[in-house]
Amino acid sequence: MKPKNTYGWEQLNCPFFTSVCRRVLSPYLSGEGFVEKETGSIGEIIYKRFEVFLKIGYDAATCPNYSPGVVFGLGDRLHDVSGHLAGVPMWFALPSDHPYTTKIFWTFKTEADLERVLTEIKEQFLEPYAKPLWLNRARLEKSIANFHAGAMARGIPH
Repeated sequence: MKPKNTYGWEQLNCPFFTSVCRRVLSPYLSGEGFVEKETGSIGEIIYKRFEVFLKIGYDAATCPNYSPGVVFGLGDRLHDVSGHLAGVPMWFALPSDHPYTTKIFWTFKTEADLERVLTEIKEQFLEPYAKPLWLNRARLEKSIANFHAGAMARGIPH
């Protein structure tokens, strides 16, 4: 077994993210028909429900006050064949007057913080904004197209 590199970027990873995410969100997502598909290199989790994916993660570069992120969309991969995001990030799907759309709104440093943040994301984002899109493929496709069109118009990598 190869020893972990504790001197590189890996030291910025949140060691408890995956376990807390599973504890807080997996029961809810399972009830909505999602299953865990895989975990990423920093502990993010990708859930699948038919053709819909939901990636729950965080930005390791914001260590020690991590910033969570959610991306959801269609397909088997986070990026399509052209390298574009195959979904929409949480900030795009929230109403434009939500604080998260203009600044880092949710942060966590401890397991208790993360539990609170994920509960708020479930209640304030997944249920009211993401769920109506994952239940309606046409609306989700339109949201993805709108995200790409807006990103292209502003020259933002997507």
